[in-house]
Amino acid sequence: MKAFFINPHMPASSWFNSSAAGVSPPLGLLSIASYFIEKGNDATILDNSAEMLSEKNIIEKIKRYAPDIIGITATTTNFNITKGLVSLIKKETDIPVVLGGHHVSALPEYSIESTEADFVIIGEGEKSFLKLAEKIKNGGSLADIGGLCRKESGKTIFNRNIENIEDIKDLKLDYSLLPIEKYRPSLSRRLTPGVFSAVITSRGCPYKCKFCSKLYGEKYLLRNEETVIKEIEFLKKKYNISELIIWDDTFTFEKERAIYLSRYIKKVSSAFWSCYSRVDKADDKLYFELSNNGLKEIVFGAESGNDNILKNIDKKITKDQTKTAIELTKKAKISSFVSVILGLPGETRQTIDETVDFFISLEPDYAAFTTLIPFPGSEYFDTAIKKGLIDLKNTDWDSYVTIFSSKLPPCSLCDLTTKELVDMQKYAMRKFLFRPKYIKKHFNKILKEGLFRAGTVYKGAKTVLKHQLHKI
Repeated sequence: MKAFFINPHMPASSWFNSSAAGVSPPLGLLSIASYFIEKGNDATILDNSAEMLSEKNIIEKIKRYAPDIIGITATTTNFNITKGLVSLIKKETDIPVVLGGHHVSALPEYSIESTEADFVIIGEGEKSFLKLAEKIKNGGSLADIGGLCRKESGKTIFNRNIENIEDIKDLKLDYSLLPIEKYRPSLSRRLTPGVFSAVITSRGCPYKCKFCSKLYGEKYLLRNEETVIKEIEFLKKKYNISELIIWDDTFTFEKERAIYLSRYIKKVSSAFWSCYSRVDKADDKLYFELSNNGLKEIVFGAESGNDNILKNIDKKITKDQTKTAIELTKKAKISSFVSVILGLPGETRQTIDETVDFFISLEPDYAAFTTLIPFPGSEYFDTAIKKGLIDLKNTDWDSYVTIFSSKLPPCSLCDLTTKELVDMQKYAMRKFLFRPKYIKKHFNKILKEGLFRAGTVYKGAKTVLKHQLHKI
């Protein structure tokens, strides 16, 4: 069997964001394709976020490959793009089309009914996609395929018994399926002028933040460490990568494991790398060890500088923990990047000012001030639906962009209007980024790192200024 997998490009509304945020490998799609191949089949991936092919070229590529099945991953932000792509494929071919990903997993019936897709698979797709492909080719009932949503005789049929992989230790990722040379990290996370890639060492998150849409539920599963190390070694040998992002939600969740992996990252690749973590997992000994093994930046979901808001969103962190985490990164000579959400329930102009002032006092290396977007699958999306703030039939998925969007957010869950919220987002960026002290800090980075850093700073500043001047 042959499968053609597609990662669609992002909409024009995220142009500002895309110019600064970079393009990373679609590791979830890669996992499904790799699993499909491991079971004796053939597969190819078109990552159109990296390739940016025209509709005509996409169809030509599909017809040349002549697959038995097509799998497309859909995010909320690119769902309109995905719908159009499915319609085009169904117009030009009779190949079965399957949708997967966070968005359709949260809204399976809506997704099958609002598109021309033949099937939707929710949750982890490795087992279900393989089983579906085999049934399509060999015949047989589809009733036992877990997490499958389909149309039949004008009705929507949904098997809610999700078929997830309980042990992901044996999952292997075939990076040769991806255009590695075309990926790039965000401007603020660029560590070297060389080749970049990303890896993932675990799946899932055990926390219950109200703003988060979780594809894997609350389970936390670990991949085999030796498999991850071999993948990094492959990326080094084949592409000579010089930097990595570890996409785990919380890479430092298990300290000894993080240290073990970091030592081998240094040993097999000598690459600089960054990761995501939580401020309540900060540890000085851990940070010094990771720094010694090439860690250059940690991204923290700090979310707010107001403890009441942090408590309301069930983040289970405090301002003091954020303060400690930033201080420890500085001691270990690790760059800190804080992600902040403006517009959380209870937010006011005063709490936004408090949040911005708080992060200015901490002096992290970077701060991203996003607006709250209630993504499908999150508690806040359900709240917005119940309050009548979002209408599924009329909502514009292109507006579900958290930062540098050319559109207003779909709704507001605080007392500020969506327009006021974007204005406050721009204000927060100006107040944090346009300080003489901050500008001097990054000018010194340019003097130290040369033209490479000058280029990233210039592009980042250009994106911020364009967004500041853009009128919605």
